[in-house]
Amino acid sequence: WKNTGAGKSSARIGDGPILTLEKVERQQAGIYQCTADNGVGDPVSVDIRLDVLYPPDIQVEKSWIHSGEGFEAKLVCIVYADPVATVC
Repeated sequence: WKNTGAGKSSARIGDGPILTLEKVERQQAGIYQCTADNGVGDPVSVDIRLDVLYPPDIQVEKSWIHSGEGFEAKLVCIVYADPVATVC
């Protein structure tokens, strides 16, 4: 199972003792839960956290800004990276 976020249900993504994620992408990072049940007692679970390291990816809020002399202009740069990137 993969935890899909706060307040959301989990998504079942596989059966069996091994889950292989081919060509991992950053969107697959998160908490995965392995659950075992043989009908004797309660099922047991363990959480596994998958961190996906990737280089910085930059997006801009707007590709152009129009302003006039003496007015404020706000340029927004959105950076995705793990580990966190230094933005200068």
